[in-house]
Amino acid sequence: MKKLWGLAIAISLSLSVMGLSAEAQNTQESLPKEIQGEVSRDSDRYVIGSEDVLYIHVWKEEALTREVVVRSDGKISLPLIDEVRAEGLTPLQLKQKLTGLLKEFIGSPTVSVTVVQANSSKVFVTGEVKTPGAVHLRGQMTVVQIISLAGGFTDLADQKRVTVIRKEGGMDKRFEINYRDIVAGKNMESNIFLKPGDTLIVLQGHPEEVREEILQKQPGGEVAADSDRYVIGPEDVLYIHVWREESLTRTVPVRIDGNISLPLVNEIRAGGLTPLQLREALTKKLKTYIESPIVSVTVIEANSYKVYVSGEVRAPGVYRLRSETTLLQVIPMAGGFTEWANQKKILILRKENGKEKRITVNYKKAVSGEEPSSNIILKAGDTVIVP
Repeated sequence: MKKLWGLAIAISLSLSVMGLSAEAQNTQESLPKEIQGEVSRDSDRYVIGSEDVLYIHVWKEEALTREVVVRSDGKISLPLIDEVRAEGLTPLQLKQKLTGLLKEFIGSPTVSVTVVQANSSKVFVTGEVKTPGAVHLRGQMTVVQIISLAGGFTDLADQKRVTVIRKEGGMDKRFEINYRDIVAGKNMESNIFLKPGDTLIVLQGHPEEVREEILQKQPGGEVAADSDRYVIGPEDVLYIHVWREESLTRTVPVRIDGNISLPLVNEIRAGGLTPLQLREALTKKLKTYIESPIVSVTVIEANSYKVYVSGEVRAPGVYRLRSETTLLQVIPMAGGFTEWANQKKILILRKENGKEKRITVNYKKAVSGEEPSSNIILKAGDTVIVP
């Protein structure tokens, strides 16, 4: 009798749990798209991004097993198969892609892909918050949660107008959010989940008439991007692998003159080339000594992609770019502005073809959307000066 009674209780509890689970699922599906967020609708599949560190393991092939960093162009390099796009894929999709490519060289390869460090999931917070900077996303995080992680608002913050800028298809998509409404329980759908690469900006308070004028000028702006091909530069560290030629396989730094040194080929220029172009140059030179050499070039450390930030920011210094980075994103990386900063005349110095190019940017207009093209994508070697 006791056994039957215990079984009845167990069945009852099981049905209750199933009912709660179904109710939770129905509640989630009923939420607006922006509230659900990409992660909640597809939480069982992590999407790889730039800066992530992956561990690629090929069973019984130690020469192909290694840790690799997803570069700013979204690619990784591996022996035999060279350049492979990893960004935008799940670990399972990348595993399947690598397996297919390796079948040309190895019979029935067994590949696994592990995300060792999920560095790509971060947002940038700037403006009137107490601790501006880059914030790593730990799962699904809303606007309210991110502001809390940034230390909350300063006394000058306009809490009624928080701006989130998101890149979609090369365009700036803008969300205007009233934080006070969310706290009061109004317009809860505006408490959106942030996505990797989002920029959250909290402006100083404006008089009502000025604020309304700014809100009327929010056309989306297109920003040209050229991040699909990583270009090697000085201080980068490369791993050169020549299949079945261990004496030629090694890690080499790119010197300040842009060259590297290797056995047989001696000096060869790496700076200014993509890994694929350098691979082709090395293959051509090695053909003099080796029949049909199989060469691969991996960027282990992308040290050349850095910008210099000086002037009226709280943490001036050198900042490495691990992914496509805009002006609005680099300012919070440098701690945000000081109280004396002239945000209307930010100067960017850029070297192009041996000449110095000067770009003046009105940060406030870039933030308001009045001049969205001012939110330019920074390039390696740029100097940002805040007067």
